[in-house]
Amino acid sequence: MNGIFAPTPMIEPRPESRSSHAIFPPKPRRLPERKRMTIALGILAFDGIVFAADTQETVPGYWKGDTAKIQGASRPGHGVGGPAACLISGAGHGLYMDAVADRMRAAFSAKPPGAIDDMGGAFGQILATFHRDHVAPLAQYPAADRPDFTLILAYSDKDNAMIWQSAHSALRQQQVFTAVGVGAFMATTLLSRILLNDRLDVWHTVLLAAYVMLHVKASVDGCGKSTDMWLIHNHIAWPLPRHLTSDMESAMAETLRRIASSMETVMSSLDSSFKILVPPDTRRTTGVLELASTEVLKTPRV
Repeated sequence: MNGIFAPTPMIEPRPESRSSHAIFPPKPRRLPERKRMTIALGILAFDGIVFAADTQETVPGYWKGDTAKIQGASRPGHGVGGPAACLISGAGHGLYMDAVADRMRAAFSAKPPGAIDDMGGAFGQILATFHRDHVAPLAQYPAADRPDFTLILAYSDKDNAMIWQSAHSALRQQQVFTAVGVGAFMATTLLSRILLNDRLDVWHTVLLAAYVMLHVKASVDGCGKSTDMWLIHNHIAWPLPRHLTSDMESAMAETLRRIASSMETVMSSLDSSFKILVPPDTRRTTGVLELASTEVLKTPRV
């Protein structure tokens, strides 16, 4: 009123109008690891080794991708040692698997000719060291966040051919075949019914692997997309082109579809089979009533 204006008082915001994030900051969430919810299998042939794996890689609840899961390496080995080859595949956390597989391939390639007869021991040492340094320290994490993987390995030289499977930090030699991943139970069931303790040649083993992969991918959630195959033949590791494995699976699926269709036709025809009575009652012999039979009882009628 006397020409002096009092300053407008600053209005403090009401507590409830403040952002809740300023009081309770959001809890950071780590993105899930990419997991290979896989089927990977290895089979010994009498003249080589066959590995097969699906190509589906999964981030649970987020994403499904397509990735190769088999690594191979060959060594010419001119001289005393001769040629040699190895294959590596598996299931589990993708980055960890790739890291340990890279170390194993490097160890294989670094071995001089004539000194590659103890690759099982070298692979086992690499696995144990990697598990101790990179997996065991995270054992206190919840199971869903704890990294782990299972490997299948193969090695062949002029004197030996063998496959192994890992379990945590241990490595164990297998007899004729092995499989890992969510599809392993179905794969080993099919293989045990067909192979027993016998071995096929490498090309029939390829067909067997394609047959097993076709069934597992069709039946087990988490296994899918394409099939990759690698061979060791004449101690050289090389991949089959993916279009060949696709053609094999398509041909097998069509064959199985036709078999199922023919079986359905036979069963339905049995349900409606006609009954034959020969000869008729007016003759001196009596026809015997049999399902789809023409047997005749040659007995004079009384």
